[in-house]
Amino acid sequence: MIKCTKCTSADAVMGAGFIRGRQRFFCKTCGYHFTDNKALLGPERKRHQTTISDVAKVLGVAPSTVSRALNDHSDINSNTQQAIIDVVRQLDYQPNLLAQSLRAAKPKPLAS
Repeated sequence: MIKCTKCTSADAVMGAGFIRGRQRFFCKTCGYHFTDNKALLGPERKRHQTTISDVAKVLGVAPSTVSRALNDHSDINSNTQQAIIDVVRQLDYQPNLLAQSLRAAKPKPLAS
């Protein structure tokens, strides 16, 4: 049970949404809004989207190598490409469609 950080009441505390990935609470007794530092969202909720740079850091390769492997360029060693694909799946990497459309200077559909 969560206690209010201001009045320490526990029975009048209710959830009040999320802020910066943390559960926000409201105390009905004193009217105080607060977040509990221990009440982070579960591991299923990531703090940020995995990027090509994150994948590259795990493998110790350049981000351009990861990009070439994902775009199936012929100049990538097949073992390196397979290792990159494995890490991409493990980290649940998904391309940022907004960034791609900005780079290409033409919009891609965000939903299909």
